[in-house]
Amino acid sequence: MAIKPGSPLAEWQGGTTAEVNSLHRHALTGAGKFNVLARAPDGVTEAIEALGDAFCLGVQWHPEYRLTEHDRRIVKGFVAKCAERGTLGVPQPSSRNAIIKARLDELGLSPPEAKA
Repeated sequence: MAIKPGSPLAEWQGGTTAEVNSLHRHALTGAGKFNVLARAPDGVTEAIEALGDAFCLGVQWHPEYRLTEHDRRIVKGFVAKCAERGTLGVPQPSSRNAIIKARLDELGLSPPEAKA
């Protein structure tokens, strides 16, 4: 398949071509609210990503049939993107603890002592 240059998929693949095990009965006929990231030689859409700020990646092949190094890189990249997104706007543990402590102080409460 041909992968769109500059896309996360191309970055994870380390290039703009890859072989995948496509077994299609159905295929996307348009991009809709997605960017097409990869196409098979016959023009069938193989991978898409969501438009906008949200991270969303869809693939049209079956990595569960034959998990290749390419598929493993996609899974690693997907997990990294999710972890990155999961920390946006979320207080880090040290500041989260400070926020909780300040709220407890404000309410005149204190947590019980932890047992050894």
